[in-house]
Amino acid sequence: MKRINQGAFRMRWMRRLTGSAALAAVLLVGGAAGIARAQATAAPPASREQELLAVLRSESTEAEKAITCKGLAVYGSAAAVPDLAPLLANERLASWARIPLEAIPGDEAAAALRKAADSLSGRQLVGVINSLGVRRDAGASGVLERHLAGPDPEVAAAAAVALGRIGTPPAAAALAKALPGALTAGGRDAVAEACILAAERRLAAGMPAEAIVLCDAVRAANVSEQRRAEATRGAILARGTAGIPLLVELLRSPSKRLFNMGLFTAREIGAGPPRDAALAEEVDVALVREVVAADPPGGGVERDVLVIGALADRNVGGAGQR
Repeated sequence: MKRINQGAFRMRWMRRLTGSAALAAVLLVGGAAGIARAQATAAPPASREQELLAVLRSESTEAEKAITCKGLAVYGSAAAVPDLAPLLANERLASWARIPLEAIPGDEAAAALRKAADSLSGRQLVGVINSLGVRRDAGASGVLERHLAGPDPEVAAAAAVALGRIGTPPAAAALAKALPGALTAGGRDAVAEACILAAERRLAAGMPAEAIVLCDAVRAANVSEQRRAEATRGAILARGTAGIPLLVELLRSPSKRLFNMGLFTAREIGAGPPRDAALAEEVDVALVREVVAADPPGGGVERDVLVIGALADRNVGGAGQR
């Protein structure tokens, strides 16, 4: 039987592989030395970007260009934006082009998306608006506000969610202004959801008063019970100690949805991180009082058990002794 020269066989095999496949093969058969050789011979990012751009500029198939766009999400820079931006109008390649435009740092990619949002319509416009939200592009607030007031309900809903993700003061103000004027139930709910997203952004930025304004606007609007429940949670978390009466209101609600949101919020408020010990103690006391108090309408032993469970989940030592 002819003896196989393992070294020669390995080299012939490796010549057939390129890119990530070659790297995987190195990991399998080359060990640490093979990894070092692969890293030493790998194309630098700038060179790889030019290779990918050459595919976009060629007569390659749309399928090949789609995969190339995915590669530019890793290797692409501002230099790739002029080749990607025209694809946003291509109904088959638009979603692929948005992948790198969402990932490429710098204002060039964001500016290309903003420009497209001024010229596209329909599904392509919805996709571009979604990408602006993913980038949390504060510079897009103006164009998004215009689409928020536009005639296409899908575009308006996408603009609302994007503004909610951006969550800057101008974005939040645009949403608060739009909420009362939304004519359909679906439109109001979309804007309400965006207001809640923006409130979370303002709270995370250390602006609880701004978060409270947004949440209270949703609570006062004619929106679905789910949005009202979410807004009440946000209002409680933003208010801290002053939000405990709202928490109790949820726990006493005859609505199962609102009661469950109360349980969910009870597990969060004051629990951190960072844990607010004083707030946590006040919440624990309020929960214990709810258990020992006379049952409100719709209450009963089953609800008491669930409140006790929420209290236990908070994992605050000594809560049951208060």
